[in-house]
Amino acid sequence: MRILQNVGRVGDKLTSAFGNVASEITGREVFNGSSSHSIVIEALERKRSSEALAKRIWMSFVVEGHDALYQEDLTDVLGENRRAEAEEAFVALDIDANGDIR
Repeated sequence: MRILQNVGRVGDKLTSAFGNVASEITGREVFNGSSSHSIVIEALERKRSSEALAKRIWMSFVVEGHDALYQEDLTDVLGENRRAEAEEAFVALDIDANGDIR
């Protein structure tokens, strides 16, 4: 949840995920860095667009060819200067504490 609240700070990888799906969600080309919050809110209002957004976010974080998310993947996306936030987010998401998120 903290990651989504700070979506504007995540960086180019996550921004491109939203950018690629923005026209699919809204049906118009309105995406820029300052409108990501409104696009996410609009996407969450409909099941189909929520699923598309979730898939794009997942694909932005998980290394191609892998079927799980690891803590280093989060650190890579958020940046080394946000390692503590990446660790905190990973612990919150890794419910079974096995070191990966599937």
